[in-house]
This record gives sequence, C-alpha cells and structure tokens, in this order.
Amino acid sequence: MNLVFHPKWHPFDNPTLFVAGHWSVNYEEQFHLVMGLIMFGATYFKESMLAPIVALMLGSFVWNLTHPFTYHGFFWEYWVLFAFGALVFNRLCKIQNRKGSASIDLGILALLLFSAYRYYSSNTWSARWLYTEWILTFTFALLLIYLRSWDKKFRSSRFGATLGTLGLISYSRPQNRSHRPDRSY
Repeated sequence: MNLVFHPKWHPFDNPTLFVAGHWSVNYEEQFHLVMGLIMFGATYFKESMLAPIVALMLGSFVWNLTHPFTYHGFFWEYWVLFAFGALVFNRLCKIQNRKGSASIDLGILALLLFSAYRYYSSNTWSARWLYTEWILTFTFALLLIYLRSWDKKFRSSRFGATLGTLGLISYSRPQNRSHRPDRSY
C-alpha cells in the first residue's frame, strides 16, 4: 500500500518490502483477480474475453506513456505485459482467418518498432526500463508466433521427442480410465 500514496520510479524500490524480490506479488494478485472478473463476465454474457483485455491494454499503454516514471502498485502499470500473453494465445489458438492474424502480427511489429524508437530517443534510465520491457515482450510475442509453424517438425525430431518425454514427468497426465483403484477399506 505504500506505493499508492508514495509512488516510486520502480516498484522494487518500495521501502516496505520485506523481501525485495517479491515486488511483483501484488501485480500478480491483481492480474488474477482482474482475469477472474473478465472470465466471469465473458461466461455470464457469453462474449469473448479478448475485447476487455485489449481495452485494458490500450488504457495501460496510454498510462505507461504518460507516467513512465511512476509506479503506484496497480495492475494497469504492467497490464500491457500481462495482456500480450492473452493476445498471443488468441492469435495462435482462436483467430482462424489470415487477415485477423496478419493485423495482430503487424500491430505487434508496429508496437515493437515504436518501443525501440522511444527507447533510443529517451534520455532517462527509467523510461528506457519501460521500453526495454516492451521490446522484450513484443519480440517474444513475435517469436512465439513465428515458431508455432515449426511445432510439428520440432516434435517429430529426436530432441523434441526427448523433451516431450521429459515433459511428461513435469506435467500430470490423464488417468487411465480402465484402471480403477481399489476402494475397499
């Protein structure tokens, strides 16, 4: 709560943090709360979650541009970064037409170029920090989109198959329905 009334140049500069590495926990909590509300609204109104996510992202983008040195600890300060995960998911899994996919790709590329321009034209470390985060996020989004076309080839390679097998250790697998555990006590 300290940042609400005493904003800092960076959220990790909050003097009330017990462990400085936990500076992002409040943002994560707010992200889950907001996403839960968006999911509830989308389910209740039978609408897509993408519109409210993008609307919040645009508001967050404007906030960050007008307040690049001010962190109050509210979710919209990092919503651009959170929203891009949802945007990339929708781009890869929900949007089926080429025109929609291409417009998202071009939009991300435009944001990347804009961020790079702002980074090089900024003369403060704090503004460069913001644009560095955006450059990394937009670059990674484009990388995920581009690499998606290589999924099948990678999975069929020996290395991909090995990683897939190792992944089974890390993630739970569906239970075999034919095997029923003994429930006699």
